[in-house]
Amino acid sequence: MGTDRGRGRPKDERAARAAEEEAAEAARSSEAPGDPDAYALLFSEAVRALSAQEASLDELRARAGTMLSAAGVISAFLGTATLTIASGLSTKGPNPTPWNSVLLIYAGVLVAVVLMIGSSALFVSLLPARSWIFRVGTRDLLRDYIEAKQAATMPELHRSLAWYLADGEAKNAKAMERLYGRFSWAAVLFLSDLVAWLVVLSSVVIVRLQA
Repeated sequence: MGTDRGRGRPKDERAARAAEEEAAEAARSSEAPGDPDAYALLFSEAVRALSAQEASLDELRARAGTMLSAAGVISAFLGTATLTIASGLSTKGPNPTPWNSVLLIYAGVLVAVVLMIGSSALFVSLLPARSWIFRVGTRDLLRDYIEAKQAATMPELHRSLAWYLADGEAKNAKAMERLYGRFSWAAVLFLSDLVAWLVVLSSVVIVRLQA
């Protein structure tokens, strides 16, 4: 009996070792061989990064809308005042306005209008919706992960989605960088337009007072 028990131990050890090797092989063949909690953390960080990115995009669009409205108000107010005063200038009469002054005034008006159109066009281009990646579609999750021929485990699901969202964040970042560059140019044109209207308006007032 003692001999049989002694011979049985190696078999038990071999079986346990074989089970461990099978488990290790299964872990190696899994798409998520790491710590499940680590994959869950990675996925939550990817979601948080995209949420921050989406909030930044919404803020940029809100700023663009505000600047667009301001450009319209400023151009309407200053433009109306400038043209109203300029319409009273005359190159004839006892105190005629020199032609070069009139031409410079209307050239300034034209520059201000062009700057206003350019800045407004850039601001408007920031408002339409584009193809952004901020989340995964429900149908895609069902088809590719949950109801697939070989359903994904939660660690595999977290790993795959984190990878997908990270790629989406990188693509969004490139597109947002272009949008921020466009917004910067629009802001420069907006400020230039404001300065142009103020210069033209002050010039018209000075010429009118000298007439």
